[in-house]
Amino acid sequence: DRVVVNQITDTTSATFRVPSGAKSFYMRITGTGAISQTVKVYGTPYPTAVNGVELGTLSLSATANAYDALPVITACFPYYYVITTLSTGTIATGEIYAMY
Repeated sequence: DRVVVNQITDTTSATFRVPSGAKSFYMRITGTGAISQTVKVYGTPYPTAVNGVELGTLSLSATANAYDALPVITACFPYYYVITTLSTGTIATGEIYAMY
């Protein structure tokens, strides 16, 4: 596994690659006080973050630390990217890990 994205605000990541085969995406946010963030993971055949197919959504909310993971995905795209939205509170880290 490895961290592929660290986003603490509403934004679209650059594309990244992960090995073929079964994989999951794990998200963790940390911060001060009440924090929340929604993350959508996309697969795309393009080397830029466009025309992706949504593979899953994680909505995190907690005080200081929240985490969750998508179910295993077997789709095989050459590129992946994430879009973070609804970021609230003082988020210190917004890490998305590719688990394979």
